[in-house]
Amino acid sequence: MKLTSLGKPGEGASAKLTIGKFSSIGDRTQIHCCRNVSIGDYVLISWDVNILENNFHTTTDGKIGSFPIIIEDWVWIGCRAIILPGVTVGKGAIIAAGAVVTKDVPKGTLVAGNPAKVIRETGPWKMD
Repeated sequence: MKLTSLGKPGEGASAKLTIGKFSSIGDRTQIHCCRNVSIGDYVLISWDVNILENNFHTTTDGKIGSFPIIIEDWVWIGCRAIILPGVTVGKGAIIAAGAVVTKDVPKGTLVAGNPAKVIRETGPWKMD
């Protein structure tokens, strides 16, 4: 996993990454956190996933556009998925491999595609 935070050390360092219990993050996954990324409990994130909480561009007042990402409990995220700024992924959702998530994902749904769209509802799942 690669975690990045933009800005100078000691100057407004307010990046907050929260990872819940029993969550797993795969190899080569990158989490770009400028303000707030929250990952719930029992979340499975595959390899090579990009979670981008900011757009890497500064505004005219010198600030970086940053919008929190919330990934609720019991979520699966497939390999090479991309989650863009400001997205909330609902409890029990599944994000297919290669999906580009530009909008909130309702709880208990499977999303796929670019941009990601709801394919179907999913049933509840648990790890044994």
